[in-house]
Amino acid sequence: MRTFFILFFTLLCTYNINAQSYRSMSEFGTDTIAYMRYNFVERKTQYINQPLSKLLSDYELGLVFAASETFPYKTTETVRIDGAILQYPTPPQYKEPYAFLIIDFKAPHLPWWNTYNNMINPDDSDEWAEKLKNCIVSDIELVIGPFHPN
Repeated sequence: MRTFFILFFTLLCTYNINAQSYRSMSEFGTDTIAYMRYNFVERKTQYINQPLSKLLSDYELGLVFAASETFPYKTTETVRIDGAILQYPTPPQYKEPYAFLIIDFKAPHLPWWNTYNNMINPDDSDEWAEKLKNCIVSDIELVIGPFHPN
C-alpha cells in the first residue's frame, strides 16, 4: 500500500511539473527572453508532437518568421523545410539582448521549392506561418544574441 501512495505522489508531482500554464508577455514586462524561455523552452512539452499552429497561437511578440531548409546529400533529392526560425520585431520597449526560437519539424518535411514557388509573397512571415502551420514540432531551442558586432 505504501508503494502505491509513493507511486501516486510521484506521478502527481510529475504531472504538475509538466502542466505549467502559459504566461502572457504582460507578466514579463519588457523581458522578451524570459517570456520566450518560460513559455516555449521550459514548457516545450506542450508543443512537441503538436502542429506549429499551436505554438503560433500562443506567441505574442509579433511575427518575423522564416523557414529553414536541409540540403540533400544526393543531387536527385530535393531541398526540404526541416524547421523554422521565429523572431520578433524589436520595438524599443523590448530589452536587449535579442533572441529567437529555432523550431525543428518532424519528417516528412515539405519540399522547399514547391512551397516557395506557390507563395504569393515569400517575404511575408504570415504566409510562411500559414504554409507551415501543420508541420509537427519536434524540438524548440532559444538562441540569445547579440548577433551584431559590438
